[in-house]
Amino acid sequence: MPTTRIASVEISDSVRSKVGSKHGLSIDDVIAVATSRTTLREWDDSPTHGRRLLITGYTPSGRHIRVVLFPTATDGAFQLGTAFATRRR
Repeated sequence: MPTTRIASVEISDSVRSKVGSKHGLSIDDVIAVATSRTTLREWDDSPTHGRRLLITGYTPSGRHIRVVLFPTATDGAFQLGTAFATRRR
């Protein structure tokens, strides 16, 4: 399966605030997981949310998180939907 290239991640002010205040994650940690080559990536076609890329991995400090990215019209560019800590399975 081809690797999905993530060239850039756009982050709205509201998502930046939510990820930090509600989920306690730094944007640096989110970007580190989103762009790491050692993460689990899977495409999801949700009837509610549309096509999105789900990424699961570890922050540099060792927290297990999930990052949700939405593709944009530009190849390799994504919009951050959310990110949150998960319980490792």
